[in-house]
Amino acid sequence: METSSDMASPEEYFDNFAAILDLTYGHWKTAIVRAVTSLRLLDEMDKLSSDKDGSPVMAKEIASKCGTHPEFTYRVLRAASALLLVEEHDSPARSFTVTKRGSLLLERQEGSARGVVLFEGSVEHCRCWLHLEKCLQTGNKVVRDVFEEDNYFDAFSKADSKHKEFLKVFQQGMASISEFDTRSILYSFDFSKFREICDIGSGPGVLLKLILKKYPHMKGCISDLPRVLDEAVTIEPELQDRCKKEVSDFFESVPRNYEVYMMKHILHDWNDENCIRILRNIRECAAPHATLLVLEYVLPGPSIVSPGKIFDLHMGMLHSSKERTEDEWKTLLAKAEWKYVGYQDTVSGQISVIQAQKE
Repeated sequence: METSSDMASPEEYFDNFAAILDLTYGHWKTAIVRAVTSLRLLDEMDKLSSDKDGSPVMAKEIASKCGTHPEFTYRVLRAASALLLVEEHDSPARSFTVTKRGSLLLERQEGSARGVVLFEGSVEHCRCWLHLEKCLQTGNKVVRDVFEEDNYFDAFSKADSKHKEFLKVFQQGMASISEFDTRSILYSFDFSKFREICDIGSGPGVLLKLILKKYPHMKGCISDLPRVLDEAVTIEPELQDRCKKEVSDFFESVPRNYEVYMMKHILHDWNDENCIRILRNIRECAAPHATLLVLEYVLPGPSIVSPGKIFDLHMGMLHSSKERTEDEWKTLLAKAEWKYVGYQDTVSGQISVIQAQKE
């Protein structure tokens, strides 16, 4: 059998074909990760192992605790071992322990990825990706095909929504990825030179509250829509004198006269026209010479691998929006009359800190 003439050797052909298979089977891996998370196989494995001083736990014991089929539980866990989520042991046979990677799926784990796995691995989001070809042909988002709504957020937040149960999945997913991004930002970026920050569209305010805990000289404002502040934001007692909540709609106005404004994963939800409107509203309200921190992907140039290049498609399919390159950020900020200063990547490679200045 001859291999492709484009390949330098049979080995190169087989390596590349195997890589294509791995990409094609990607949705299988998503399903495995979601199943062991949603049915709590790893949580029960972790508890049972702890009760045995860290010893391996047999698949049938886990199945008994989780109410799953014993034989298929073993086979799913064996598959999970191929993803390095668990380790299979010979003694006793068909027994497992949770790996360090797998521990990030545990409910008890600080900084757990559980929420984002159940969110991005949900039936709803998987169905969105099945419509990529339609999006490719038309350039239009596919939210209506999946949620029967034109606006993604309306699909599960409206009172009469058919997908109201997805709201909790969305919130837990956002909290999970927000904590991951927050850890990366705090590890990589020095906020010590600032005295006060207003977090725009902050949701629960996870990032700002952790910044204030790390930098006790700072004060901050969590700003979002009324229902978000009422339902999602709790300010801990130790921050009561340094952190406040203020209602705003960034399409209309934001809290006034802060020296620093911060937005995390807000602008990638919107097209350029809406982004410019938001940025101009912030500039109008900002103190003289204020700093703007935009926490988003900065897409690198050709041939540089970045998860943002894939996430960009996700935003296009759901919101008709996008991730942006450095040049696109420069242009966007200039149109809103902000002076671009530069950007700093963070340790995770999943988010960058873009800085601009009001002149």
